[in-house]
Amino acid sequence: MNAKYPRPASLAEGVGLARHTTMGVGGDARYFFVAEDSAGLKEALLWAKGEGLKVFILGNGSNVVVADEGVEGLVIILGRGFRAHDLDANGVVTAGAATMMPVLARLGVERGFPDFLFMSGIPGSIGGGVLMNAGAEGADLSAIVEWVEYVTPEGEAIRLTKEEISFSYRRSSLLELEGVVVTYVGLKSSLAPVSTEECESIVREFIEKRRARQPRIGRNSGSIFKNPLSKVAGASSPISGLSAGALLDRAGMKGVRVGGAEISNEHANWIVNHGGATGEDVRELIGIAKRRVSELYGVELEREVILWPEDIS
Repeated sequence: MNAKYPRPASLAEGVGLARHTTMGVGGDARYFFVAEDSAGLKEALLWAKGEGLKVFILGNGSNVVVADEGVEGLVIILGRGFRAHDLDANGVVTAGAATMMPVLARLGVERGFPDFLFMSGIPGSIGGGVLMNAGAEGADLSAIVEWVEYVTPEGEAIRLTKEEISFSYRRSSLLELEGVVVTYVGLKSSLAPVSTEECESIVREFIEKRRARQPRIGRNSGSIFKNPLSKVAGASSPISGLSAGALLDRAGMKGVRVGGAEISNEHANWIVNHGGATGEDVRELIGIAKRRVSELYGVELEREVILWPEDIS
């Protein structure tokens, strides 16, 4: 036991991570802790720091692929105390980092916030979403974030305003802050409110479009690669403006399989676990897809999915 920072009472060891991710692959966490409130989170972070352990924060696990050997360190899931949201008199929604984005989209429907509705089909938490500047339907979180609060490895709570955060395509400057844990996010609509009926109609359209273009079977982690920036090819190039999925489709990647993992026949930017896939199967398939597009088109696709443990600094 660390004399200064005692071991949290509910800390678990050797917890399988496959069931905590949507892809359903990977090994165990050496240590595993569910932080039900800020005090519990601080306790776990201080203990991990005292023990010299790397900390991994797991949200809904919808964009994480865990290695078969698991992770050496402490995996923390934010529990019930971080799933609440509240709307204040100034129109700012304070959402715990574990709040699912479709829940906030539903709030947008109820309150007539049209710029919240794109979150309806994103199966992730707002904490993970703000780190990646999650988006859909031509919109992303950068347009509605007012502030972000995080906790440092020392347990100190810090709040950054939107002006102090840089956002780009599927990325925010928050990713550069080593070892921090996003705990709360402030969101505010910047558009004129619309009726509940109109919001419902918009959400239905979003969901129908998403269902039409995304796989309906097997476990997956959503989009594997980010869409390339338009500058990767000249305006006259036949691949100019193509999405990652379109490039992978042209490269003949649909249906390519390694073990139990397969590039979806419905959407080439999705890898599906048909059962029995390993973390190594998924990694190998990602590598094959990336190399194929690079060799054929000279485009270096950038991963959107996060690989554990190698992507965590």
